[in-house]
Amino acid sequence: MRRSFVVAAIMCLFGLAAMAAEMRLEQSPLYGQVAILSEGPVRLDVALTEGCRLVSWQLAGQEILYAGRSWGGDAYDRYQVGEQSGDTRRLPPVAVDALRQDGLVALRARFQLPGGATLQRIIALSAEGLFIESSFSGGQGPWYEFAVHLARSKALPLAVIYPEGDKLSSRPLQPGENYGGLPAALAVTGWRDGWSLIWHCGEGMSFHPRVWGDNLSFGLAGTYGGTPLRVSCQWRQGDIAEDSALPSAPPCSDCAGDWSPLSFTVAEQPRAEVCAIARDFGFYGVCNSDPNYMAPLAAAGIRWVRMGNFSWSACEGNAGQRDFSAADAALAAAEKEGMAVIATFSGTPAWAGMDGSRTAVPKDWQQWREHVAQTVASFRERVHVWEIWNEPDIRQFWKGSVEDYVQLLRVAYQAAKEADPACLVMSAGLDGMGESYFVRMLALGAADAFDLVGFHPYANHVGGAEHRLRMMQRIMAYHGINRPMWITEVGWQSGGWKGGPGVVASEEIKAARLSEAYQRLSAYADVVCWYTGVEPGQMYGLLQPVGTRGFVLTPAWFALRELAMPASSDLRIEAPEQVTLRAGEDNALPATIHGQQPMQVRWLGMEPEWALNAGDTPMSGKTHDATLRLRLPAHLRPGSRHLLLSVQNQQGRHIASHAVAINIENSGSYCELKLSGDWIRRLDQEGKGVGNWTPASNLALKAGEGFMQPVRPANQGNTDERLALTLSGSAAAWFEPQAESVAVPAGKRGWVGLRARVPADTPTGTYTLNVLIQSTTFPDVRAEWQGSYSIVHPKDAKANP
Repeated sequence: MRRSFVVAAIMCLFGLAAMAAEMRLEQSPLYGQVAILSEGPVRLDVALTEGCRLVSWQLAGQEILYAGRSWGGDAYDRYQVGEQSGDTRRLPPVAVDALRQDGLVALRARFQLPGGATLQRIIALSAEGLFIESSFSGGQGPWYEFAVHLARSKALPLAVIYPEGDKLSSRPLQPGENYGGLPAALAVTGWRDGWSLIWHCGEGMSFHPRVWGDNLSFGLAGTYGGTPLRVSCQWRQGDIAEDSALPSAPPCSDCAGDWSPLSFTVAEQPRAEVCAIARDFGFYGVCNSDPNYMAPLAAAGIRWVRMGNFSWSACEGNAGQRDFSAADAALAAAEKEGMAVIATFSGTPAWAGMDGSRTAVPKDWQQWREHVAQTVASFRERVHVWEIWNEPDIRQFWKGSVEDYVQLLRVAYQAAKEADPACLVMSAGLDGMGESYFVRMLALGAADAFDLVGFHPYANHVGGAEHRLRMMQRIMAYHGINRPMWITEVGWQSGGWKGGPGVVASEEIKAARLSEAYQRLSAYADVVCWYTGVEPGQMYGLLQPVGTRGFVLTPAWFALRELAMPASSDLRIEAPEQVTLRAGEDNALPATIHGQQPMQVRWLGMEPEWALNAGDTPMSGKTHDATLRLRLPAHLRPGSRHLLLSVQNQQGRHIASHAVAINIENSGSYCELKLSGDWIRRLDQEGKGVGNWTPASNLALKAGEGFMQPVRPANQGNTDERLALTLSGSAAAWFEPQAESVAVPAGKRGWVGLRARVPADTPTGTYTLNVLIQSTTFPDVRAEWQGSYSIVHPKDAKANP
């Protein structure tokens, strides 16, 4: 039987004795059934349950390739046949067969693709090398990509070497570079111990390397035209660049023999029983910490809110001085709207961390224990679910090891249960490397330190999120536990500037993803929290903020309301869908509510000074006049936003809502201000910038150090403005004197570089800066921004952040 192969050959390693090729099967907590192929120093892990794909290559005990342990796993083993496309990672094989004969082991997987085409892949290993074949039958115009993901270190300066005329040329592999148009044969050099990777593309195939961060990805893509797609790869030790040509592709040997079927499925355990509080409050949740926007989110039918107001750094910025006022205000706002709360512990205060940053490991576990115990006791019977940290698998949020996190979790669990035995403790929502991080947590004995499993299944498509949840179930089954999963973040963004997975082309597509996600992910999780409730611009948010309390409802908000708050024949709202209002005038917005039960009626989305009659209004009788009367300020900027008429039952739950799109007209002068704070930068003793610009939350400053804090006032009005500038807060005295005002032209943003030096005797702690800008033309128009800084006194510093 003729054999041709896609991707690979690893030649026997020089100086090492060859061993007969072997194959064995193992259960993996991450990948299910795994076939391990080995020959000499080469080991290949092939995940049979995961689409019969390579998930790990080892060479002499060192892993040089891995796949599918993070967001990028969505992109591997892709196919397209006509209009049908997908990823075999999430497509179970129809059959997997094994071949064992003298000197050779092989796997063969067949996939039935949508549209009627069949994909066959063969992986074989012998003393001659490793070989993989991919071919199609049926269907029209198939395209296939097998993308391998090679782990590398920043310390490895990799380069690509390829034939150019009668010599070999070299080009470094660097992030952001375009490597299109590479020849069919090339080598990648710079691996440890002097090894090089030598690739040969067959007919119809081409290379697409990409470098980002610490990773190198090889996309091996081609169009099938009747000839199997082929690529080979060899390893050689020594300096390839000194050769005059690359080695030839290794010969393909025959794979004839008796194939025997393999079992590749893993028994799935039943879903854990939904906990009582999730049954009481339902499935729909959102991430939001701003009390001003609890009501419009609840008016979509959302019953759960995940809040970050309980962070350790926010509630105990200075040792022993706990301030729960912000947390209590956000919690009270959620309670008013009939919402249950998931409170997230995160953020180490400067005084408590190993290096003063908010992502640091606590210096004293007893201090962490005391904070958790006092916080849980303070909010007992008001908060029922406590999530211990956010995404510790990402260094942006946790600098410690997985062992450190398990200790953090275990201490918090014990303290919380002592303070409130009825509370539920959730492990942190894990993100990019979450599945493998969870495996390591359970291997360290973390299963006795949580009641609920938090997870953030971000993915490019809902199918990818669903697959990640199945992996989490598989991991729990492997370890003999079965806990409810709660999704404390998932979402898709329509803007894309944040990076990561899940970037879609429009707000309408984002809404469609939301609908699909809530309907499909309910099979795996008790609660799903959309990230996020409120966000400027076209990003993840359900609402886009306008003014101080106003908002624009995105299509995703309407999609969520359709799922979470189905229309009822017992309650009907009559009001316009769209109106035009004029600044500086009195306006009336007619509305009538028809219903049977006593209820509370509220208009949402107005600035406090607008309303003439918009207090909370009890409804009695079958018909209620809910007409809104309001006076818009003369300086109001023209534009669009929404107002919401919402109806709550006696328990505070929102049971109906009606959105009115308002178009504001203003032919006169108007003014609206925004204020943002940019990243900060250290200053040396001469006042010159040192190092990179960094978010203040990621940087611990030492007492005696200087820094620059830029703020950006934006004039969104139609007249030039001179804005009064005022600083206050515990850090205000550190800043050099500033001009009392700043000129900002109409429609422009200003820049004010606030320069500060922390006094040398400043105690370790968290300090705040409040910046206020105010129009001198319209004195009642203003905007505020608050920054906070972690300061470490040199005597308390344990590490250089």
